[in-house]
Amino acid sequence: MRDDTHSPFEQINPGFDSTFRAGRLSLGLVVPITAYPDSPVPDITGHLARVQRAEALGFRAVWLRDVPFDVPSFGDAGQLYDPFTYLG
Repeated sequence: MRDDTHSPFEQINPGFDSTFRAGRLSLGLVVPITAYPDSPVPDITGHLARVQRAEALGFRAVWLRDVPFDVPSFGDAGQLYDPFTYLG
């Protein structure tokens, strides 16, 4: 059931406005979008195409880890690049 009891979000920018809509659920994906079981480092080849495909399928956001460091005890390097540069 749709919740129309809350006031709309303040208009901030096109990205925010398309992701957050009052009374609506939006879904996003966490990058990397591929599995990388044989390496601690994800292969970023094709990420742009995957993100564009996710957008075409209706996903509203792409989330990146905000710690661009390799911590061996964690098990993977996750996001190797600075998140803001990578999103650019």
